Amino acid sequence: MTVRLLTIGQKDTLINQKWNNDTYFNPIQDASGNWIISNEEFYGCTLLKAIELRIELWFPNLPEILYNPIINENII
Repeated sequence: MTVRLLTIGQKDTLINQKWNNDTYFNPIQDASGNWIISNEEFYGCTLLKAIELRIELWFPNLPEILYNPIINENII
């Protein structure tokens, strides 16, 4: 599975912002310490929404990387 890589500044910009009428961006950290968003968030955010959020200059160019999940083996 692939996701989109964020810088810390980009992550901070997306927190508490909606990518559509009902859903907020949910940046998370992966096992490598990278801040990421899902491809669903990436593809669901329209250009008009990106312009509204003032992220249109960098958002379309977010690099796609392989997801490295955090594995918690202590789950009960």
